[in-house]
Amino acid sequence: QRGDAPKRLAELGFWMILNGEPSGVTNNMAETARLFSGMPVGVHWYNWHRIPFDHSYPEYFPAKAGMAEATRAMTDKGQTVMPYINARLWDRDIPSFAGAFPAACKQVTGTNYVETYGSGRNLVPMCPATRLWQDQVREICHRLISECGVNAVYLDQIGAAAPAACYDVSHGHPTGGGRHWTDGYRTMLTPIKAEASRSGAVL
Repeated sequence: QRGDAPKRLAELGFWMILNGEPSGVTNNMAETARLFSGMPVGVHWYNWHRIPFDHSYPEYFPAKAGMAEATRAMTDKGQTVMPYINARLWDRDIPSFAGAFPAACKQVTGTNYVETYGSGRNLVPMCPATRLWQDQVREICHRLISECGVNAVYLDQIGAAAPAACYDVSHGHPTGGGRHWTDGYRTMLTPIKAEASRSGAVL
């Protein structure tokens, strides 16, 4: 019943989860459209970027060669193209993390948390109450919509991963608890949703 529930997703009949090179994705989606003629179809696209999966986040750009062209070819056919991004983690072992450290969730000791997944990389949960992280995720979504022409974006972990208790007093939220985790995400997502709505994209 929500007024902002996107009609594009409500009416989507078939999802493909695809991975990698633009040519492979477009070929698979052409076959999907043939098999499900007349049905709205979409693709959840992993590894559209040049960096490996769960590696060097949030430096997704530049995208793979031909990604924007492939995206527009699919959206021109009415298909939904939804690339994956992670909206929670920064890779600790890339140079840009030095500048991002102030916005990372901090333990009582003042050190950041580290999470590891299949890639084995040291990934750091970022505090959604910080302007730096809010702006970072907003910029990624903006570039995907404006430069790459996507009509959907998947923001991983926001609705699924547990909050990391943050004790950094410089973030301006209660330390170790409070409601800043959800409030921070709402602040982050409000301008992203506004741009997505103007562009006909969904989150």
